[in-house]
Amino acid sequence: LPNHPRMEIGILEGAQMATLVHVGTWTTGLQSYQALGTWVEQSGFQFCGPGREIFIDIKLGEESDNNIFEIQFPIEPTTTLLQ
Repeated sequence: LPNHPRMEIGILEGAQMATLVHVGTWTTGLQSYQALGTWVEQSGFQFCGPGREIFIDIKLGEESDNNIFEIQFPIEPTTTLLQ
């Protein structure tokens, strides 16, 4: 790919990911993040790195209820110390 001032080529490290596909408005996207965080915590995992969004079908500049994007976070099992 040719160089571009706003893009760079990189390699994403493999990891176990918690993933959720959000379908809806931008304003309801926060609820999807909260749902993903709740699931991670209740399933015995914790976040272990930065997340990312993959935009599948988005409507920029309008409040469409048909936006589709995927939310991904790397996770690892929560360690519980025995007392």
